[in-house]
Amino acid sequence: MTDVVRVETINFHEVAEALRAAPELAQRYLKSEMHRATARVRKRFMRERMSGPPGIKGGEWKRQHKRHIKYWTIGSDLGSLQSGIRISRFLGLHEYGGTITAHNKGRDMLRIPIGPRWKLPTRGGFEGNRIKGLIFIRRPGKAPLLAEKVGDELIPRFVLKGRVVIKARLGFRETVEREWPKEFPKLQEALHRAVRVSLDQRMKAASAFVQRLVA
Repeated sequence: MTDVVRVETINFHEVAEALRAAPELAQRYLKSEMHRATARVRKRFMRERMSGPPGIKGGEWKRQHKRHIKYWTIGSDLGSLQSGIRISRFLGLHEYGGTITAHNKGRDMLRIPIGPRWKLPTRGGFEGNRIKGLIFIRRPGKAPLLAEKVGDELIPRFVLKGRVVIKARLGFRETVEREWPKEFPKLQEALHRAVRVSLDQRMKAASAFVQRLVA
């Protein structure tokens, strides 16, 4: 009878220790899962809103997502854990809308690339609204162009405008608020797993002690 009482007492003690240790383990498990969840939400946002309408065509911004769409998870205990996703000010313009003017850029006109930015010829340097090596083309009633002469062809590289109006169409906040709740089941499972692991670890220790006691 004494042995039985001692075994039950040890088990209850280990259960209590497991419950005390569970929050620390839960913080580690939940923080890791929150970080993965935030990465998944960011990935879905890029796929849905930065791959063309109804959002925007991400292009260079999408390729440089580590700089333009940052995410993080911080917190030292369960009560302080939090995750966040932030977009750059360039993407923020597409999120809230606004107007870009040449005056704010220190020029008379904005140079708007035609085609991929990374293929544009700028090696000649800038000169006012123009780029050295490119030909200025006036178009009555339309925005002028900067074109590159390739053989006998003139290939438009930039269109020049005084201002550009950007519509609010990115849908960043809307997408994140819709997608984040989909991660709740995995976050809950991380908490449950922490309790199970904590109990399992303590009960294994108790079992080994009981075996030594009986032997």
